[in-house]
Amino acid sequence: MKSHAQLTFDYRSLNPFAVFQTVLAVFQTHGFARREFCGLNNWRSLQRAEHFHIRGSLFREISFSPIANHRLDLMCINADAPFADLNQIIAALVMRLSAKQAFLHSADYYHWQNAQQPMEYEFGGKDHSALPKVNNGLPPPLEEMWIDISRNAGRRYLRAGFQEAVSSPMWLRHDQLNEAQVAKIRSHSGFEIDSYDTHYCIRHSHSPFGESTATEQEFLRAACFGRMA
Repeated sequence: MKSHAQLTFDYRSLNPFAVFQTVLAVFQTHGFARREFCGLNNWRSLQRAEHFHIRGSLFREISFSPIANHRLDLMCINADAPFADLNQIIAALVMRLSAKQAFLHSADYYHWQNAQQPMEYEFGGKDHSALPKVNNGLPPPLEEMWIDISRNAGRRYLRAGFQEAVSSPMWLRHDQLNEAQVAKIRSHSGFEIDSYDTHYCIRHSHSPFGESTATEQEFLRAACFGRMA
């Protein structure tokens, strides 16, 4: 199963080259050869970079970039590695880099829950005729009807300073949840929360999330973020 992970960080709080070095160390600690996650020969060229985008044979993409409009830094990882292996890697990166949030998804489920442009469905050989549509809000000639993802359980939005998304597992820094939220999640059937020095890790008995866990995803979204659009 292909996996997709995203980690969010406080805006401009990290040096991208230091992040890259941490990624190298964590992946190698978990037994992965450099070629599997990084095909760069001259990786020291990243020393003055504000972002990076690297490719490997097993980890197809690892990117890090600041997103000024949303006041956060974002790391994305697309991998053909086993879900359990990526779980361990994300957990290590969360702690080493003090991530604000981290989410680990089935790549296929995440993609189609968030695909908005009809051409994505057409290129993927999927019928979108019965899906709800919404105006993309762009001026002519760019205006067109896009897929409305607002009711998808796996939808993801970038907000001011954080990402509104849910996954199983997911990691949140302690300052992202209060005690009442933690108690609410723990009391709900199927969920468990592990508390570490600086972070919570939330898991559901059905991991990763998929179509069958829509109700659980909506519960977790409301518990963590309130009822956002």
